[in-house]
Amino acid sequence: MRHFVDINTQTHLRILNASVPLCCIPKDSSLPSPTIDSLALVDINIVEGKVIGIHAARGSAGYVNHNVGIVDLRHGMVLPTFVDLHTHIDKAQTGERSRNADGTLSGADRSTASDAEFWNQDDVYRRMDFSLKCAYAHGTSALRTHLINMSDKQMQLTWPCFKILKEKWKGKVELQGVSLVVLSFFRDEQKAVQLANLVKSAGGMLGAAVCCAENGGDPNDDWTTCDRDRDALLDRVFTLAKERDLDLDFHVDENGNERAKGLLYIARKTIQHGYQGRVVCGHCCSLCYQGDQDLEVTMQAAKDAGVTVVSLPLVNQWTQDRDQQGRRTPRWRGVTLLHELRSKGIPVAMASDNTRDQFFAYGDLDMLEVFNQVLNGQLVQLVGLNIRMKAGNDMLICIVDVCHRGRLSSCSTF
Repeated sequence: MRHFVDINTQTHLRILNASVPLCCIPKDSSLPSPTIDSLALVDINIVEGKVIGIHAARGSAGYVNHNVGIVDLRHGMVLPTFVDLHTHIDKAQTGERSRNADGTLSGADRSTASDAEFWNQDDVYRRMDFSLKCAYAHGTSALRTHLINMSDKQMQLTWPCFKILKEKWKGKVELQGVSLVVLSFFRDEQKAVQLANLVKSAGGMLGAAVCCAENGGDPNDDWTTCDRDRDALLDRVFTLAKERDLDLDFHVDENGNERAKGLLYIARKTIQHGYQGRVVCGHCCSLCYQGDQDLEVTMQAAKDAGVTVVSLPLVNQWTQDRDQQGRRTPRWRGVTLLHELRSKGIPVAMASDNTRDQFFAYGDLDMLEVFNQVLNGQLVQLVGLNIRMKAGNDMLICIVDVCHRGRLSSCSTF
């Protein structure tokens, strides 16, 4: 029978024979040669909750100090805790009461709108809190959620719940919030200012959906593409953010339309407004349909703008290239061009996105599930590029049983 050790009760602890991906630890000549899977077998020395050393594994016989707790993982894996950069916990757990009948993006928009009748303070708080419990149980220590803010009611519900939960989960899950509206929302200057002020008061970030409908990029999409006044609307978004020192996080090009070029428009505005390094763009699915010349122009602009691109493989594989009648197999996966973006020097990440709502009926805010989809999508080389576990870090780790039956743990048990 497996046993669990309460890490918090151990002043001095050694985790032995842990498999750690090389991308998660600093380069050190004392570490052993990696396995074919780019894993290093190491011992991790922890004192008062902090990692103070990572060394080549030497087995339990190398430690005889009886005042030190010993946990032998027998090649089990240790990872830093996860950062889930793009979620929607305000909508989570609503999929059964307001179903998306056809599974499409437009169907998700319609059923999400119909679910609004159930929203009240208790409902929103309960679902957001449960989502954070799920994320924490699965080893996440930082999470960014988009909060739908298309109506006054949604603004009045989501941000107060966000502020309460941010304080409640402090020290366990660092919570960030982003306002989510369509680009056309910013035509109402008074409403836009009201939203930006609310976001600032809550310590959040400003966001918008750009070229993000099923027909995103089409001039007839006056909801998210806004062809006639897009430049002015993006200028307003950036100006509101700059005046309040807010970071920006956009939903962009969530479709398979060659004409959807929201990433390019946003990157150019980022440079124009001097906001390099402060903008995140999620989805960017339509890059897969750009011609080589257009793609090169867009990626160069994104690099110059310091934009970070976040892919959401679980949801986009579910919604993209979907036949409403269910008679046609999807021809593409909906995942953006992560290898090409990374090769260009553009920061990339992957995240959970929606869970058990109208946009995705499954999921549990489990970043290992996202990782599994990364493996299936032949994107494994991208994982963990900017994560490091080194001496002096707070002891925030996930421990995973090598047989995939592991209990994930943040500063708690194994």
